[in-house]
Amino acid sequence: MTNITGLFSQTLVPALALLVYKPARQAEQRQLNDYVEVFDIDASGKPVNPRPLTDGQAVRIAKALYSAKQRGQGTHDYLQPGGILPTTVLFLTADEPRSVIWYTPEQRQSLFFVERLGIPNGDASVPALVWKASPGSLSIYAVADDDRPTRKTPLYRAPFFNVYGDGQVCMGTVKLREDAPARSLEAFMDGWEKAFFNSYFSHTNNDQVARVPIVPLWQRLIGGTTPFPTPCLTPTHHTLADLL
Repeated sequence: MTNITGLFSQTLVPALALLVYKPARQAEQRQLNDYVEVFDIDASGKPVNPRPLTDGQAVRIAKALYSAKQRGQGTHDYLQPGGILPTTVLFLTADEPRSVIWYTPEQRQSLFFVERLGIPNGDASVPALVWKASPGSLSIYAVADDDRPTRKTPLYRAPFFNVYGDGQVCMGTVKLREDAPARSLEAFMDGWEKAFFNSYFSHTNNDQVARVPIVPLWQRLIGGTTPFPTPCLTPTHHTLADLL
């Protein structure tokens, strides 16, 4: 049993009221917007001092409602680091919807391809990458070296299948755990990386993935120890600053 007697001693009093006006005639509803007024509540409980709802007040109300919903879903710690902010994190938004930008240096990865591509599954070197993710969206870009990216770092197309020209990943078989929004920042980033690399690459979503044909490129790299040839990367003509 939960002791709730303390709740009965709390006194809540009305402070503000919102009144929403709608067009009186249905024919006008497409031409006219709703109008919202804010009222103060006086000591006797009556609404007084009516005034239009400002944009700032609307934003604050929306944020308060969103935060309350997130708390009710147990997701108020979404994208909170478990300790010191990882050095790979480049940018973390404070506003909703939350998203994070991070990078990974050149590394060897196990890659998987659908059979019709004629590329064997196996390990290969992949270039340094910049990732941008929110709960339902992932974008990925390549960079030419392992140095920590700065605002001026040029971005290149990620030389993978299933990636659109603007960097957005076609979700396809990419699956992120359903509880991802409730996980820590580190787990969120790790989850996206694993989801991307554990999916099966199947098709190109643009014609300029790399400066060379992409199928022979990965056929040559899979199973070898050769670093990824960064001269093959296609520039996007954007920098990291364009993602912030």
